[in-house]
Amino acid sequence: MNLFSKVAQSPLTSAFFAHAGVAYFVMSLGARAASPLWICAAAAVAAAAIKEFYVDIRWEQNPPQTYADGAEDFAGYLVGIVAAAYLCSWRIVL
Repeated sequence: MNLFSKVAQSPLTSAFFAHAGVAYFVMSLGARAASPLWICAAAAVAAAAIKEFYVDIRWEQNPPQTYADGAEDFAGYLVGIVAAAYLCSWRIVL
């Protein structure tokens, strides 16, 4: 088993890319709705921060979420938001 297969099977890696994918999808929908890109990005960052650092900390109990868990998930959201903002600014929407 090589390093890539070990990393690809990690639940943290799967969660990171799932959050990035959701953020990319939401951002690309916002860009297609003819909203200014910076408004979509700001709203997505605010929504991700509220979801990870307020909602999940208080109500996600199985397993209980910590701020470190929220930070990892928030980083995934940021990667998706940045990727979508970059590609949408060039009018490349996958």
